[in-house]
Amino acid sequence: MMSHSQNARYSSDTRTALDEVAVYQHPSAPSRSATALSLEIQDNIFSFCPPGDLARCARVCKSWTSAPLDRLWYTQTGLVNLFRILAPLRPILSNGEFPSHIKIKRFTRDVVFSDWKRFESYATRIRHLEIPPTRTPATLLDPSALEQLVLEKPATMPVLLPSLKRLQIWGQLTLEYPWLSFFKGVLHESLRDIAISFSSKTYQAVVDFYLDLAPRSPSITTLHLWNSLTSIDQATEASVTQIIHSLRELNTIHIQSCQLTPIILSSLHQHPNIRKISIIKETIRSGRTPSGLLPASLEEGAFRRLTDLTLLCSLPELNRYLSSGTVCDCLEVLLIDVVSQPSAESFRNCLVRIVESFPGIASLVITRREDLSVVGSKREETATLSLQDLELLPRLRNLCNLEIHHTDPISMSDNELTGLLSQCPSLSTVYLNSEPIFLSISQLTINVLPLLAKRCPHLEELSLFIDGTKPVDIPEPTELMTFENLFYIDFGSSPVTEDGDVATMLGQVLPSECELNTTSAFSEDLRKALGPQVLRVVDLNHANWKKIAKVLPSLIKTRILTQKRVLKHR
Repeated sequence: MMSHSQNARYSSDTRTALDEVAVYQHPSAPSRSATALSLEIQDNIFSFCPPGDLARCARVCKSWTSAPLDRLWYTQTGLVNLFRILAPLRPILSNGEFPSHIKIKRFTRDVVFSDWKRFESYATRIRHLEIPPTRTPATLLDPSALEQLVLEKPATMPVLLPSLKRLQIWGQLTLEYPWLSFFKGVLHESLRDIAISFSSKTYQAVVDFYLDLAPRSPSITTLHLWNSLTSIDQATEASVTQIIHSLRELNTIHIQSCQLTPIILSSLHQHPNIRKISIIKETIRSGRTPSGLLPASLEEGAFRRLTDLTLLCSLPELNRYLSSGTVCDCLEVLLIDVVSQPSAESFRNCLVRIVESFPGIASLVITRREDLSVVGSKREETATLSLQDLELLPRLRNLCNLEIHHTDPISMSDNELTGLLSQCPSLSTVYLNSEPIFLSISQLTINVLPLLAKRCPHLEELSLFIDGTKPVDIPEPTELMTFENLFYIDFGSSPVTEDGDVATMLGQVLPSECELNTTSAFSEDLRKALGPQVLRVVDLNHANWKKIAKVLPSLIKTRILTQKRVLKHR
C-alpha cells in the first residue's frame, strides 16, 4: 500500500489528471470508465504509484496492463528478475568461484519456445539496464546456463532487449563469467548510452567489445570509459581513439583523467558531433598525477558544437589553450580541474581568456586536485584570490553557476563580495571555497548574509568560508531582509564560536526550507594528508556548525511566528 506522503501526492496530482478528462466531458454525457482513459493520462496517474501498487493495477483489466508494466520494467537493476520470466530458478553452490555475497542460481528445467515468447513480452519494456558493482550483494545466473541462453536464443529474437536505450555495467567484469557474450546480444541500433567498467585484467576484452559497438549500435550518443587503471599504454590509447572515431553519432563522453591524453583529446577535437566532454569525478581525486598538458596544436574550428567541457590541466596550459582561439564560443559549461597550485596571477589571466572566449557561459567551475601533490607541496604566497582577480565575472551576463575551489580562502570583504555578486543578475549558485586546504583568517564574516539577502535575492545555493568569530551585527527588524529562494547554505570548515549570535543571524535571514550543510567535503585520503593538527581544527569547526544546525529550525520558526503576530496587530 502507499505511504501517507505517497497517498497525498497521488490524491492531489491524480485529481488534477482526472479533472483534465472531465473538462472534455459534457455533464449530460454518460460517465466514462477508467478503461477509457488515454495511455498518456494513465501514465500520468501511474507515475505516482509505488511498485507494489503498479503490480496490482496491472492486474485490474487488459486496458490497464500496459502502462503499469512499462513503468515497472522501464529500469532493471541486475538480470535475475528477467531470468525468472524464462523458468524457475534454484540456488546452487559456487565452490568458491564467487565471493560469499554473490548467490548463484540455475534453471530448474529446460527453457522452451513458449518461455521465450513470455520473456519477449517483458523484455521489450526495458529501457535502462544497470548492473551494480560486484561488491554489493547480488544474484547471478550460473555461467554455463547464461552461455546456453545466448546460444539457444530463438532466431525470431535477434536482439534480447530490443527497446533498451541505456546500458550501464558498474561491476568489475571477470573473464571467467560470460558477461560480454551476453551483452553483445543486447546491442542494437536504438541503443544510445553505454557504460562498462573494467579492470587491468579485462580491459582488452572490453575494448574489443567497444570496438564491436559501431556496426551493432551506430547510434550511440553517450559513452562512459570507466576502469580501475591509473594509466594507459599506447595500445589502449590507440583502441580508445579508434572507438571514438567509429561512433559517428557520439556527442557526450565521460572519461577518466588518466585517459584524457593529448592524443585522445585530439581525436575528440576531430569528431564532428562532440558537445560534452567530462572527466569522471571519482578519478579527479585518485590515480597518478597527470602532467596537466593539453595537445600542442589544435585544428582550426575544433569543437564547433561543444557546449560542455571538463579539462584537467594547469592554468598556464589552459591560458595557452584558450589563446589559440580554436575553442567554440557557444560553450555553456566549463569545469577545470587544476593540476598544481595556481597563483592569483595565472587565475586572473585565465579568467580574462574565459570571458573573451565564452561570453555566453552559464556554469563556470574551477576546482583543485584533492590529492597529495597539492597538500604535500610548498604553499604559494601569491595564491590568495582577491576582488581584483574576480572583477571580470559580471561580464558573463548568463552566468548562473559559479564554483571556485581553491587552496586558500578568498580574500574579500563583505561589501566587496556583495558588490561583485550583485552585478551578476543571473547568478543563483555560488560556491567560493568553503573548505580551503590552507587555513587562514578570512575577511568575510556572517554579516555578509543580510547584505546578500538584500542585493542578491535570487541566490539558491551559497557556500562561503567566513570568520565566524568576529562580532555579529544583527540589523533592526525593519531593516532585515530574508533570502527568498535560498535552499542550501554551507560554511565548510569556517571558524565559528559556540555562542548564539551566529545562530541568531542565520535564524533571521534564512527561509524555513533552507538546509545548513555541516558535512565535510574532504575525502579520506585528503584528511590523512592534512595531518592531525589541521584535522583537529577542521573537525572542531564542523562540530560547532552542527550545534548551530540543531537549533536553527526552531529559531527560524520563532521568527516566522513573530512576524505573523506583528502583521496581525498592525
